[in-house]
Amino acid sequence: MPPRKGRGRRGAAEPEDRVNRIERILEGLVQVVHDVHNNNNHDEAPQQPAMPMLGAGAMPQSWLLGIERVFEVLPCTDEQKVIFATFMFEGAALIWWQLKKPLEPLWLWPRFLKVFNEEYFPEMVRDQKIQEFLNLKQGNMIVVVYNAKFMELSRYAPHIVSTESRKARRFEAGLR
Repeated sequence: MPPRKGRGRRGAAEPEDRVNRIERILEGLVQVVHDVHNNNNHDEAPQQPAMPMLGAGAMPQSWLLGIERVFEVLPCTDEQKVIFATFMFEGAALIWWQLKKPLEPLWLWPRFLKVFNEEYFPEMVRDQKIQEFLNLKQGNMIVVVYNAKFMELSRYAPHIVSTESRKARRFEAGLR
């Protein structure tokens, strides 16, 4: 019986295999984005755009969370993250990026996030979200809806709910 490849290197992939695997994953992701953007599934309601559009409020933050979820399962360098994220830009977002990209010789993820947030999620909007969180009360919402709103807004004020006990106290304070 011929020796098996990779014997003794349990789970370790050759660099070439890893690159091929990443390429296949990216091709699949690009196809999914393309299908969603073109709404090829006519049985479902139209999907949100796959990229941020200027002036879209909190939508760019949701888009960014989706991109970062991809990075949790697809290891990338900070430079590759920028390349992948900006590859998905269209319309006004693509024009914005085409104007920003030449301003720096090398874009890394932390810098991109800072510039992206300044453009699509300015400090004034972030402050409004924090204030909305601080003012959140259950009112006539059922607890499930209140909880969802609380979780959504708490991500804008991590300094206020920095521990589970602080988060629980803030949540309880907003209940009827």
